[in-house]
Amino acid sequence: MAGKALGHDPLAGLGTPGERARAQAGVVLAMRRDPDRGSTEEPPPRRKRAVRGGGSGHGDGGNALDRRLAAIERRLDRALTSMREEVAGPQEAGDAGARLARQARELDARLDEVADATARFARRRHRSLFGHARSIAKTAGTLVSPDYFTRKLGEFGLRDRSSQVDEFGMDPVYRARLRPLFEFLFSRWWRVRIEGLDHVPERGPALLVGNHGGVIPFDAAMVSHAIESRQPAKRRVRFMIEDWFAMLPFASPMVARAGAARAHRDNAERLLRRGHLVGAFPEGTKGSLKFYKDRYKVQRFGRGGSVRLALRTGAPIIPFAVVGSEEIYPVIAKANWLARAIGIGELPIPINVLLGPLGLVPLPSKWQIRFGEPIDMRRRDPSDADNDLLVNQLIEELRRRVQVLVDESLARRKSAWRG
Repeated sequence: MAGKALGHDPLAGLGTPGERARAQAGVVLAMRRDPDRGSTEEPPPRRKRAVRGGGSGHGDGGNALDRRLAAIERRLDRALTSMREEVAGPQEAGDAGARLARQARELDARLDEVADATARFARRRHRSLFGHARSIAKTAGTLVSPDYFTRKLGEFGLRDRSSQVDEFGMDPVYRARLRPLFEFLFSRWWRVRIEGLDHVPERGPALLVGNHGGVIPFDAAMVSHAIESRQPAKRRVRFMIEDWFAMLPFASPMVARAGAARAHRDNAERLLRRGHLVGAFPEGTKGSLKFYKDRYKVQRFGRGGSVRLALRTGAPIIPFAVVGSEEIYPVIAKANWLARAIGIGELPIPINVLLGPLGLVPLPSKWQIRFGEPIDMRRRDPSDADNDLLVNQLIEELRRRVQVLVDESLARRKSAWRG
């Protein structure tokens, strides 16, 4: 339908689409109230909208806003053109004005949304830049702090520790991590051969007693690994470790986590009464630190603590012999003056020191571990543990059995290195 001309467009000089929409709405509403007034009256000036968030001054956010505004302006121009064509009288002008006013409100709301979105983007960008800068500064400050490295070193030391250990400090996670190393030493390095493993009971307490050698108690580790890895029941052996070794730096926590316990009658008795296998070397330091020329000569078994322990608990005694362990660190001298200065009993000097740092590596001798028949203590009365004469007789019999096992193994051995 042919429409009535509205005259010149009084909105053409305004800057933003929102202002133009509001002004045009004012003109149409004025026409609705007074159709004869025409459109020559200028609308009241309106404060220019300030685009929140910096408008187009924020890079991509500003460009996006400009594109949105241009699209809205084109839409408003089309609406104004359509209105000029359709308005024929006061009623039509009123309807068109209402429609235009509604569109103006919608466009104004859209402008507000775009401005808010641009402002939020600018604020996030501002916070992001400063947030990254603060994060970098904080990280740099942490890395130069000595507390950071101390904490990380502690975490590294605790990486293989279990949250559950027994009352003696045995850590199953630590034992599991040591198992590949022990298996390599057992199978490849020392090529251990086992005899009489069926003499070790698969349940119930038992006291394992054998000869000792090698400076470092690798013999205890290999006997324990032999039973845990080769016996069908895969039982663990809790060896008693002498005080002098447990007092060495770093040695005490390591042997405790591996399953050993400090050599004390109360510790051993508590383990036996709970059904454990307990290992002991009654020779003590006399066996592990003896000279190479005295190797495989089983020394006196102390004061009979092992026999008294078996009598009190009724646990059987399993004698065993280890051949090969006394060649891994052949002792050729002792620096006891230095040992007294640092507060330990004896300080052996093995021939390995001639190799320099490689002297820490034990020599690859061929090992044999042989278990003897059990000695039943259940027929004895626990009060016999206080009978010194009987205890001395039993301890000497036990030492003789271990010596016989050692001698028989040595007699079958052709070479210390090939077995």
